Amino acid sequence: MLALAVALALAAPAHSRSEGKSSFALRSDGRVAITITLGTVDLPELCNADFSVAERAREEEKLTRCLEQGLPHWLRLSADERGCPVAFSRWRERERTVVIEAQALCAELPRTLVIDWGLFTGSALDHVSVAVIEQPHAEPRLVMLSRRSSRFVLEVARPWWHWGVVGGALLAVAAGVAAWAWRRRAATRAATADRAPG
Repeated sequence: MLALAVALALAAPAHSRSEGKSSFALRSDGRVAITITLGTVDLPELCNADFSVAERAREEEKLTRCLEQGLPHWLRLSADERGCPVAFSRWRERERTVVIEAQALCAELPRTLVIDWGLFTGSALDHVSVAVIEQPHAEPRLVMLSRRSSRFVLEVARPWWHWGVVGGALLAVAAGVAAWAWRRRAATRAATADRAPG
């Protein structure tokens, strides 16, 4: 028993670095599905929740309250310089990890999506999250989010038909201007002909 206590005491300071995973899936309607996977050993630094203690139910409640209150402050998303509110959905435990699910709601599919990562900012833990950023009309991006690299800016690809619609609109405007100019020129010619001596 003493050997176990010594081993735990020696291991505790060694937990200064950790790695997790996250994903941010931007949908065509502007919603962003967020998943963050952390080791259960990271929870004391994030939310002061310790799953190794006997009173497990209390620690689970503590984690839920902490994520409901903290996640919208630690993780901020904005679309075209307008905030996308982040809301915690749920967490579930899986093989010594905790998978946190949340969502952000942007008004529409933006041109630029900004992710500001602030998890573990007030902690000594050096945590790096390997993040997959998905968008509807381009391949996913793989980035690292941490205290040192806390911001990622995604230039959102437009669908191929978007450029067709824009091009068609520009052609329609150009055709309208040309038709107006032709009618004006024709009216000017007709007025000039009417005034000409017979």
